[in-house]
Amino acid sequence: MELKLNNVTIGYKGGEALCSDINVSAKSGEAIALIGSNGAGKSTLLRSIASLVKLRSGLVTLDGEEIGKMAVEKRAQMISMVTTENIGIAYTTAKQIIALGRVPYSGWAGKLSVEDQNIVEQAMERTNTTAFANRTIDTLSDGQRQRVMLARALAQTTPLLLLDEPTAFLDPENREMIIRLLWELASEMNKIVIYSTHEVELAKRATTRCWEMKNRALSVDK
Repeated sequence: MELKLNNVTIGYKGGEALCSDINVSAKSGEAIALIGSNGAGKSTLLRSIASLVKLRSGLVTLDGEEIGKMAVEKRAQMISMVTTENIGIAYTTAKQIIALGRVPYSGWAGKLSVEDQNIVEQAMERTNTTAFANRTIDTLSDGQRQRVMLARALAQTTPLLLLDEPTAFLDPENREMIIRLLWELASEMNKIVIYSTHEVELAKRATTRCWEMKNRALSVDK
């Protein structure tokens, strides 16, 4: 599996381009840290890759298929994304949140199959969320919530995993745990993992390479 960005320019409609002429690629088994200052366009790039923000120009493909032209259901089976948005659904347990990762396969009203349930259990084990699976999401710490959202993305069983500041608001121990887990997901589960972060030195110890956004351009640190 390979992700390719060809001559991509990103930015929101009506505003200036945040980054231009992006030509990069990533393959299965790679964990890539997206670094850069606040406002450089890291979140926009991740959302553009996922086709949540329309490209200003260029092409983004996954295994040769243009992501923007994929059916919504297929895109949900190919790409999972974790954002910094706070999930605070009242009375919803961590396990119920994680099980939402199976929606692209079961549908909103669909009942989880035995296979779906096994995948959810495996995602919880991988992210160490089993111990608080039955607690409501509003009772969890920031670190626990982040692991829940990562477990949900993992339960989605997609080859491409995008994460926007997954270590934001976490203490040093949890930041290191998340970065290490992302490396393991890429190397052991053969996923493409791309995450934005300010933890540059930490990321460099557990990443294939860094993509740096600076001065409206993207460079690759091998």
